[in-house]
Formats: sequence, structure tokens, C-alpha cells
Amino acid sequence: MPDDMCGKAARSRRLRTYGAFMSSEALSVGLPAVIALVALMTLTALGARRRGRSVASSVLAGVFFPVAWTVWYLRDEHPYDRTAHRP
Repeated sequence: MPDDMCGKAARSRRLRTYGAFMSSEALSVGLPAVIALVALMTLTALGARRRGRSVASSVLAGVFFPVAWTVWYLRDEHPYDRTAHRP
């Protein structure tokens, strides 16, 4: 059996073994995240449209606002840090 055939068989077996696990893992984590992001984009665009924005402006708001908010939230250093108010 040529060396090339052994390499292809091993690579194919490795892809069958790990490829299916990785794709199901990606689906179980990635799909809900994508669905949530699309829902947030849709609600943002519908809200902007309802408040009188044009269709183009609503679509831009729907795309950019959720992404910008998510980046800001993830980059915030202390999202739950509250200081005590002292008069």
C-alpha cells in the first residue's frame, strides 16, 4: 500500500472522528448565539422603523447597534462593580 494511501485513510478517519464532534459542538453553541443576535437585530430594526426612521436607517440600526453594544459590554472592565454611595 503506498504511503499516500495510508495518509489519506488516516486523515479521513480523523475527520470522521473529530469533525462530527466539532460540528455538533459548534451548532449547539453557535446556533443559539446567531439566533439571539438575529432576533436582537430584527427587534432593533423594527423599533427604529416604528419610531419613524427610513428603511435604510432602520436596517443600519439593526445591524450596527447590537454589534456595538455587545463589543462595548464585553470590553467593559467592571460591569457589575458598584461603589457605595456616601453622602
